[in-house]
Amino acid sequence: MMLTRRQACERLLQCLAGGGFACMVWKYVCGTGASSLKVSFPERPEKDTVLFSSGVYLTGARDRIYALSERCPHLGCRLAYNEAEHCFQCPCHGSQFSPKGSLQKGPATKDMNALDIRFDEECGLYQVILPLS
Repeated sequence: MMLTRRQACERLLQCLAGGGFACMVWKYVCGTGASSLKVSFPERPEKDTVLFSSGVYLTGARDRIYALSERCPHLGCRLAYNEAEHCFQCPCHGSQFSPKGSLQKGPATKDMNALDIRFDEECGLYQVILPLS
């Protein structure tokens, strides 16, 4: 039986949709592999300094290090550190955050997303686990 062009396109779309569904089921059943990314920093930031790597800001305070996501909690724009004003600023809507990630000015309604940080003594690096979404 000869298929019309329309029937052939419909069957192709059905196969593609079925393949996409099968892929989603496979990922759910078997896992997607990596669920996080390890970001390493070779040095501890000094007081009032900011380091950046792979979507993570590392800031130094007198007694603590803060690891912060580069994404604004308002709508996910990439934050930039303004060294002159000592704050993170959202270029999309103007939210501002302190070097510790505390909200200073909206429209965001919460602080920057803090990330877990640890010092790996074996390799001498500060490491941040960045969840993948």
